[in-house]
Amino acid sequence: MKYDLIIAGAGMAGLIAARTAARDGLKTLVVESKKSISEINRACSAVVRMSREGFMTAKKPTDKTVQPVEITLEMDADKAQLHFFQLGFSVDYTGPIRVYHNKVNLSPSGHEIWNYPDNNRFWAFQLDKEVLTADLLGAAIEAGAEIRTETSVLTAENVRGGVRVPVQSRAGQEALEARALVAADGVMSRIVDTMGLNAKRRPLGESRVLMYILEGVETGYPESTFVTIAVPSLNSYMLFALGLWPGDTFQLHTSATPGTDLPAALDGFMKHHRFASWFTRARVVKRLGCARMLRMSLPEPVAGNVFFAGDAVSFVECSIKGALAAGFKAAKCAIKQLDGKDGRTEFIDWWQHSFNFNSPQYIAAGRSVPRPTQVLTDEEVDDLYRICKGKWGVLNDVITDNLELVRKEKPSIYDKLMAPPAAGGRPGEAGFRPTA
Repeated sequence: MKYDLIIAGAGMAGLIAARTAARDGLKTLVVESKKSISEINRACSAVVRMSREGFMTAKKPTDKTVQPVEITLEMDADKAQLHFFQLGFSVDYTGPIRVYHNKVNLSPSGHEIWNYPDNNRFWAFQLDKEVLTADLLGAAIEAGAEIRTETSVLTAENVRGGVRVPVQSRAGQEALEARALVAADGVMSRIVDTMGLNAKRRPLGESRVLMYILEGVETGYPESTFVTIAVPSLNSYMLFALGLWPGDTFQLHTSATPGTDLPAALDGFMKHHRFASWFTRARVVKRLGCARMLRMSLPEPVAGNVFFAGDAVSFVECSIKGALAAGFKAAKCAIKQLDGKDGRTEFIDWWQHSFNFNSPQYIAAGRSVPRPTQVLTDEEVDDLYRICKGKWGVLNDVITDNLELVRKEKPSIYDKLMAPPAAGGRPGEAGFRPTA
């Protein structure tokens, strides 16, 4: 075999896997379809959460022991370090950091539901993903990893003693060989699909994301506040989200199913009578987007000599810190397997117990009620948020925990929230299509 380890994809998971393997003395190759690895044109919020609660619910699952990935942040004059103390590794980052202390959810007329009762905590931080990618790439190269750009992995085939990796580049097709492969080729992973592993994952439907990078936004909230806004008349699929971005700019993004006019949704939001004042001096300086097929997590992210990491096999997406942890662990377990030990079982066990989305109870709790935009009108969302005024927590939890109060004050809203899911699934799942 020419290589000990091939890594497909030079994102967060792939680059940390490359650095890890090369530092451990493996002959390592990274294969990436892009020409410029550190240039990011795909929409990504680039928010790294310090908090321990899940995205969908803060309720801790009891059906499965889950120890989510945690990090600490250490900063000095010229760089920061992200320490993954559970796994025993760190990542150097030389870019800017902007801090979030809280998150507020707004209704169309401005009723508020906050994540926390005050702004005295370090909830999350915003980083520059292009800088982080460049830092990781430099570290992988310094460790001895070989990098091949403008080369796409077509599939992966387990063979005796290793894996065969057909690739396509400008020079044509060829087959690379290695003792093992880390597949970190993203949420639309060709490797996962061509190996038939998506058949083991429940599809949740396709969505598309559009993000505006803006100068001159003035919300009236502290800059350290991440804001989400529900306006069903503009987007009945998802909330609008407004947060920080490097260089004293802001990100505004939303998502929807294919066919939705996302530019019209974002432009309409910026002209909405309640929020237009935020954008009086604003100017769009960049547009980012992506399309993704959403699926449930792959329970066992190993197939023979192929270890899957990051968004390729996660529920919707793995997030930056989850991708870094998964890439590091995949490389370590692949190395262990190459040394004649059972790295496959270790990686599967770690994966299943490190992410909330691998708990059926967590998924069920997060879908106990639909997103308000998908079943309520603007006026009903206003009423719902008003009823929940003064409550704090993850939005889904606040609504779920106050359903009896909603039933007493607005039974029609309660009935809509508790109606059986359309087409056999909660909003966002296959078969569900939101109404206009």
